[in-house]
Amino acid sequence: MNNSLKKSLYSLMCIMSLGAAIVACEDRLSARNNDMTIEINTDIALLSKFIHLPMTPKNAWWFTKETGEPGLVGPQDWRLVAVLEFDSAALKKLISNADINDRTSADMAYLSPESRRLVAPHGTVAGPWYNPSVFERSPLLQGSFAKIDDSKIFLSLSTM
Repeated sequence: MNNSLKKSLYSLMCIMSLGAAIVACEDRLSARNNDMTIEINTDIALLSKFIHLPMTPKNAWWFTKETGEPGLVGPQDWRLVAVLEFDSAALKKLISNADINDRTSADMAYLSPESRRLVAPHGTVAGPWYNPSVFERSPLLQGSFAKIDDSKIFLSLSTM
């Protein structure tokens, strides 16, 4: 094989390798930045395996999502986000026993795009944020919840 042909083949292999690396990076960025690729679940029995439910909700819409950088060594953090619907009297009692946390008011701008997508059909997060201790179950021990209306709350819990 002559030197010219060897150089051409080497150049072609380098270009193909670079192209494959660029495609892999774009796919990874696309997957990481595509917040709208969530699957909303409505299974209350399954939800109760992840979080403590002090009372059974009438309805639940929820999803889980990994947080952080996929592929790193060690366990990945993740979060659970839910809209829970209760009887109005039950929700009033739940909130009366909850402590308000550091956030002064609920703000839709605080929510991630996928959380806003979950909340949108139910209204707008309003009122103060509450400590979610009544819902916590290890490893989901950090987060908050806020009212959407007189029967629904938005809940966000994470492992980080």
